Amino acid sequence: ETRAMMRFLFVVVCVLSVQGREEFPLERQWGPEPSILLPTPIEHFRLVDVYNVSSKQQNMLFRGGDPDQGRGDAFSYDLVVESMRIRAQEAGYTFPDTFYMIDLDFLNDYDDTKNNNGEFLYFQENPDKGEYVFWETHGQDDDPLNPDLPSEFQTYMAKTYPTWGQVPVAWRVDKMREYLTQENDIPIMIFGHCICGCDRTGEMFGSYSLKWLGDSWENVSQTDENIAGREISCGEYLGMMWYCFYLKNTDPASFGDLDCEKSYQPDCNDEDSEQREEIGKKEKPATTSSSVENVYYVDSVILSNKNQNFLFRGGDPDTTGYYEFNYDGVVSAMQAAAKDAGQELPNNFTLIDVTTLGIHTGNDVFRSSNEYAYFQSNPSQGEFWFWEVYGEGDDPLNPIRLPDRFDQMVTDYKTWSHDLLTFRVHELIETLHSDNNTLPVVIFAHDRYGYHEVSDLIGAYMLQGMNMTWEQVNSVNMNIAGGEVPCDYYFATMWYCYYLQANVNGYSGLTCDYEYQPDCHDTDS
Repeated sequence: ETRAMMRFLFVVVCVLSVQGREEFPLERQWGPEPSILLPTPIEHFRLVDVYNVSSKQQNMLFRGGDPDQGRGDAFSYDLVVESMRIRAQEAGYTFPDTFYMIDLDFLNDYDDTKNNNGEFLYFQENPDKGEYVFWETHGQDDDPLNPDLPSEFQTYMAKTYPTWGQVPVAWRVDKMREYLTQENDIPIMIFGHCICGCDRTGEMFGSYSLKWLGDSWENVSQTDENIAGREISCGEYLGMMWYCFYLKNTDPASFGDLDCEKSYQPDCNDEDSEQREEIGKKEKPATTSSSVENVYYVDSVILSNKNQNFLFRGGDPDTTGYYEFNYDGVVSAMQAAAKDAGQELPNNFTLIDVTTLGIHTGNDVFRSSNEYAYFQSNPSQGEFWFWEVYGEGDDPLNPIRLPDRFDQMVTDYKTWSHDLLTFRVHELIETLHSDNNTLPVVIFAHDRYGYHEVSDLIGAYMLQGMNMTWEQVNSVNMNIAGGEVPCDYYFATMWYCYYLQANVNGYSGLTCDYEYQPDCHDTDS
């Protein structure tokens, strides 16, 4: 009787709370977690959203923790279903006897390969029960409230978040909504999770709630903390904060009231930096060095209008120590690199400056923001693209990963990879082949040294845009680096090689599995 009364009171609270908000029919539990919530077999399990497709199909969206539950890396389907049933009935919904489950896995694959294998295998053996979706999630290192981040550059980063964020949050949020509203013969039950159901899961569902449930930044921050019983990890919190800024800046009519500037996890935000003030006190050098290191010609295209567009790679375009973009130094270095390759750089051109750096390492916030500011002040000289590169921690040759799951990861590469290489390589190719510009276009892609992050991006371009082999790409990258490149960037290019081989016409003959950096690969299963 006590439990029945508690359920009745919970439903009454839900009904009262949604009056006047009919577009959002599901109660979200802001503030302290209700003590009347019944325990579920899967920890941190919550009902997030419900959508009535028809009178016979009511789809539901859930979040939670590890569905393994100590069963030797096997997916605990029955325990997930029981957790769904408990939460749905608590909220006053009838849980269907027959449904199709979509399992959204936010785990990474370098720590949790066995868990991921178990989930994949369950749905491979039981396709009538549903499907497995691998959405590796990492959060974001860059702090949108970094005091050394100029407001104009913060706005630029927010508006372009889908082109540089480590996780395709915007795409996934809309995809979850698409799953939820999808018409089907039977109801669809969607379950998104990590291990705890707190951090990676918090980023994904907090972001979903901002857009599709009309929730405030304060509410989603507090809800994640309440479910976890602590503050969520900073990377996931900052990723969700960037998505908040993205919504606020790209759709102010709908999301202009979001108070994304308020920090509910101040330990994640660096509020005490005095670096900009210290750098501002430095005496500016009287002369500017023209030496930009490790600048190399990559490719060029002669167009029908007789223009020749170019692609170069290189190191830090700041040669002053003052974090200023050295336009003349970059041009001089590209002229020399073109000459070494038997090419000639045109006298007049539009420069596209592509940085692969972020704003969280060392003084990269000054490098990136000052490059942006340079082209804002000198638009006739070109434009700036912020393409932060992270690399991939997952070894494509991981011996523990199931071969069929590897094939799925390659097929779905665009939905989980970090560096957006499919989009970026396409943009490079399209820009180089475009004859819609009066002046030739020259692209300069760089990192700090000319052989770390940029080797990831340009390696992928050389595979697709220049039809190089995996061997040739590694030879170029390692020759420029004078040795091996960091494993994460090497892995990213290798994954892209497999993506082309499996998904893009004309590349099935690529051989991607040779270990040119054997120390990067874990051969001990």
